[in-house]
Amino acid sequence: MYSRDETVAAVSAFYQQIIKHPYLEDSALVTPPASGWDSLAIDGLKSEGKTDTVIDLLRHLPYLSGEKPHEDILVYYETLAICYAGAEEGSCTWMDQNNPLPGHCVYLTCNLDREGYSLIMDTEREDEKFANQSLSAWHPDVSDLEPYMAATKLFTATIYNTYLEFGWPANFDKDGCRERILRLSRKEDRRMHRWLDGGDPTPRDEDEDPPSKVRKATGGVPPRKPKKGVT
Repeated sequence: MYSRDETVAAVSAFYQQIIKHPYLEDSALVTPPASGWDSLAIDGLKSEGKTDTVIDLLRHLPYLSGEKPHEDILVYYETLAICYAGAEEGSCTWMDQNNPLPGHCVYLTCNLDREGYSLIMDTEREDEKFANQSLSAWHPDVSDLEPYMAATKLFTATIYNTYLEFGWPANFDKDGCRERILRLSRKEDRRMHRWLDGGDPTPRDEDEDPPSKVRKATGGVPPRKPKKGVT
């Protein structure tokens, strides 16, 4: 059975976990006053057919909000958190316009592309039981692609271990982890450039000197141009 307070607590716990990650500042999480959000975006949803229960829930939910106007927050790959607090009227209705929901349902996230997720809150129906059948039999056999994904998997494992090294989750040094991940990401960018250029995709030392033709793209110092008449 739906409970507003339990739903608010669950969403709050989820967002508290999200803002632990190095790419977000703690200030990204905004919480409503006791009386709820005073938001034109929420007010306008009434005319869009949303129920009073949905409106009441949105007034009391916490949200993830960027520091700049219209700055979106990623909560997963190609998945944006929708912030109904302080938004302009009609600014949060485009998902319903493209893929309409019943009045007792509301989008909490939206997908940017096929890999993203749209989280939908249903305030009337109870949890549904999902099928126990494994979907692996439906997937094509892509085992021959494994050698090409080895370096990517290594990078993913390195990021995972970096989190643990910096105390995730109980004693997490977010700033230290962020600095390390930026260095690792630059290294991965250089590896990808080599691979796309037909070179060796094997990871190298994170402080390697990138090839001159990709220095500018990776933020490094561009190669020095030779002086005229000098060979």
